[in-house]
Amino acid sequence: MSSMLSFLMLMLMLPGMATVAAYVTVAISVWLEERRDAADPAVRVEARRS
Repeated sequence: MSSMLSFLMLMLMLPGMATVAAYVTVAISVWLEERRDAADPAVRVEARRS
């Protein structure tokens, strides 16, 4: 019985956790885009090649 209850709790929590992860991903993406847009366009940052 305890195993079934644990399974049901997990099934209820997983969609909520996935939703939170999606919102966090979008928020970070928007934040990074705003940071990139706010940077001086005359200064380009180039990746170093090793």
